[in-house]
Amino acid sequence: MGQSFQSSYTYRLKNCFFNYLLKNGVITDWREPNVIRLAPAPFYCSFEDMYEFGQVLKRYFGKR
Repeated sequence: MGQSFQSSYTYRLKNCFFNYLLKNGVITDWREPNVIRLAPAPFYCSFEDMYEFGQVLKRYFGKR
């Protein structure tokens, strides 16, 4: 079970967001036409990993 972020952003903005996540250590899956998927795995992701992901999102959207 994963979470999808669906957005109407343009290709360029989506690419910017995807690359930001990647540069900050967040591994996601890009699906056309407008979905970036994230699927945390309970056996491999700790609470700290999920907290850090939240901080990455907070920093990204905080500068917008």
